[in-house]
Amino acid sequence: MNREQTAKARSAKAKHEREWLAIDAVSAVGVGVREGEVCIIISVDTNPASLTSTIPAGVDDIPVVVERRGRIEPL
Repeated sequence: MNREQTAKARSAKAKHEREWLAIDAVSAVGVGVREGEVCIIISVDTNPASLTSTIPAGVDDIPVVVERRGRIEPL
């Protein structure tokens, strides 16, 4: 992973995380790698296609990936 891209992704995540977590279907927001590219990963408990108008495909030149994971509950 490229450290510069990872830092940029973490910064973008921090900037938008509250906004995304306020969406009922969103259960988690993180930074990871998909297809060899650093990205922001948003976990949802619904069909990701239903959120395309709410969650952008990218922010601050960092791709955003929406994945259906189900509800994540704290211990």
